[in-house]
Amino acid sequence: SQIKAHHDRVRALGCVVHGCVPCTIHHAHSGSLADAGWTRGGAQRGVSEALIIPICIQIHSAGQFAIDGGFGVRSWEAKFGTQMDFLREVSDSLGYDVFELAIKWGYTKDGRHKL
Repeated sequence: SQIKAHHDRVRALGCVVHGCVPCTIHHAHSGSLADAGWTRGGAQRGVSEALIIPICIQIHSAGQFAIDGGFGVRSWEAKFGTQMDFLREVSDSLGYDVFELAIKWGYTKDGRHKL
């Protein structure tokens, strides 16, 4: 599927923070995305399969600095960089705009999916 192919390409980039592989796929949400109008806030609400960043498990869901493990999105972004900036890096590395892809796949900027 297109989603799996996109996930595989993103995962192959390696962790955007540490550069390591293997890494996990983080569905960007809240924080800088909410500030830019791409999500509505709360964890995992309004995420798109296109708006993903590759990060190692230690800063994704395990470890003291895990974005989805209790450290929190704002704290994580203050420490490592914003998800918006990392999504732009991912777009540059892949050669296509992940924000345009999210819209193509039915995501609206206010975080709702088109019906």
